[in-house]
Formats: sequence, structure tokens, C-alpha cells
Amino acid sequence: MGHGISIRFAMHGFRVFLHGRSADSLHNAYIRINKTLELLNDLNVVTHNQKTDILNNIKPTTNLKECVSVSDLIIESIKEDIEQKQILFNEISDLSKPTSILTSNTSSLMPKMLFAKIPNKKNVAVTHYINPAVLVPLVEIVKHEETTEDTILRLTDILKATGSQPIILEKETPGFVTSRLQSALLREALWLVENEIASASDVDKAISHGLGRRWASAGIFEVLELAGWDLLSIIATNLFPELSKSDTPKLLNEKVKTNEIGIKTKKGFYEWTDDSIYELRHKIAKGLVEIQNWDLQKSP
Repeated sequence: MGHGISIRFAMHGFRVFLHGRSADSLHNAYIRINKTLELLNDLNVVTHNQKTDILNNIKPTTNLKECVSVSDLIIESIKEDIEQKQILFNEISDLSKPTSILTSNTSSLMPKMLFAKIPNKKNVAVTHYINPAVLVPLVEIVKHEETTEDTILRLTDILKATGSQPIILEKETPGFVTSRLQSALLREALWLVENEIASASDVDKAISHGLGRRWASAGIFEVLELAGWDLLSIIATNLFPELSKSDTPKLLNEKVKTNEIGIKTKKGFYEWTDDSIYELRHKIAKGLVEIQNWDLQKSP
């Protein structure tokens, strides 16, 4: 996620430090950055000249002090390990400016845990990006109980300047908004496949050719306002008791047990090849670009 966030900032004219703990990690990040920029060029999102400007706006470094001591916004994006994140934030807190905003791109860990061991919690928050960060504008901002309103205002302004669309959670909750919604839909999707009601492919089509088409244009509350909550109340009364309540979906556990975990092993609910993996990524990126262009056309 770190390389995608870096590109988003650099695309909008920000000077970015990309910190890696080793030269190898920075090298791998630059491979991903160049592949992403090549894809964006293929989709006519950036030109060759813009690609050069973006790369010039990103400075790689393994020196943590060099980057955090002068940065106004610091976004941590290491793996989901609470102890490692706490250690890193201790280092950053000692090296950064008192006015710097410290954030984490965690998808599941609470601000109260992440920032527990640093003294100043007024300028901290979670900034949860959605992959691919360079094309999905949403960022979930999750406050710590000590985060000031001034910090949230400054953070929101910075994120909007990168073309992002921030939403602000007033309280901590596991999974925030997006992961909770996705997990609820995933649990029901797994139940449908496990009980042989529909194939994984047809469940995907129900979303990509049905619900997802509407949700790309308007949110669930907006869409269902058209139907009316009187009707939805009747449907909910009849259907909610029938929905899956599984805590650990059997089918999901079986996939992990047999190492059929998706493109990492080239087998999951689908069989994957290098070509089909590329085609999927290209399809997703192309669709996101088309939605982005549509959004820009309808903007006043």
C-alpha cells in the first residue's frame, strides 16, 4: 500500500519521502511504482512527462530521521503487527516535529492501541486507504480519543488536496466502516457458495453486474431511499433472521487449509495464471479509471 499512497501524493504535486528499512525493500517498492505508473500510462491517466514528474517527487531513503524530521504528514504502512507498529511510532514520535501529523494505514488496529506508548496523541489518527490507493479515493480517518479537531481539519485538507475523499469516524470500532461492510458481504457470499445456492462466479456477477453497478453511483442509504424504508422494513423482518451468522466460515477455513488462497498460490475459487492475474488487475484498474472519469465529468 505504501507505494500506491506515495504515487497519489506525488501525482498531486507533493514532495514525498518513501522510507524503507532496507535498500532491497526500496528497490521492490520502486519496481511496484514503475509497474503502477506503466499501467496508469496505458489507461491514459498519466503521460510519460507526468510519470517523470511523479518519480521526481518521490525520494527514497532508509534514513528515518531524514524523512520524518521535516515532514508535515507521516503515514505508516508496515505489516499488521501491533508491536512493530508501536516500536516504529515511538521512533517517529522522537524524531518528528511537534506539529507533524502521525497516521497509520492499518486496516484493523485501533488508534488507542497503535499510539498507546507515545506521549503526544493530539496529532494522531488512522488513515485507512483502500487498495489500489492510487485509484480509490476513499480514506477512512479514525480519531484517537485525544486527537484534536484542528488535527482532523488539517489532515482532511491535505487528503482532499491529493484527490482523496476522506470520511471521519467519530468512534473507534473494529474493521472501521469499509472492512465491516466487506466482511458482512463476504460472510453471506461464502454461505451462498458453501450451501451450493450459487457458484463463486455467479456471486461475483451478482455484485459486479448488479449491486456494484448501483453502489458505484450512489451509496446503500441513497439507493434504498428510492425503494422506501417501509418496504425495506418488511424485507428486513423476513430476511435478516435467515442471513448467515457463521463466526468461522467452513469454506474459508478449507481454502486456507489446502493453500488455495488466491493469486498468491494461483488457485482459490478460480484457477490463475500470470496472464489472468494481469488481466484481473487491468480490469479493476480500468473500471476504477472509468468511474473516476465519470465523476470528473459530472462535477460542476
